[in-house]
Amino acid sequence: MSGAIRWEDPPPYQPRARKGDGEDHRAFAHELKGRPGDWAVLPWPVAQAVVTAAQIRSGSLAAYRPGGDFEAVSRTANGMTRVYARYVGESS
Repeated sequence: MSGAIRWEDPPPYQPRARKGDGEDHRAFAHELKGRPGDWAVLPWPVAQAVVTAAQIRSGSLAAYRPGGDFEAVSRTANGMTRVYARYVGESS
C-alpha cells in the first residue's frame, strides 16, 4: 500500500477569480454565435455540469436566450466532466 499513497504538503492558498458569471456566459455565447453548429467546451469548470448544460439548452441562463437557440451536453472523459455547447440558430 505504501506505493499507492502520494505524500505532499498542500500548496499555499490562492484565492481564484470567480468563473462563470453572467459576463463570462455572455462572451461565450457571443463566440458560439460566431460559429453556428460548431461545438465548444465551456472554458471554466462547473460544479454541476448536467445542470449547467440544461440551463444553457432551456435559456434559463440569460446569455443563452431564447431557449432552443443553443444545444449543450455534459460529458466525462479521463475523470473530468465538461460542458459542450453550440449555437444552432434562432428558435422557431
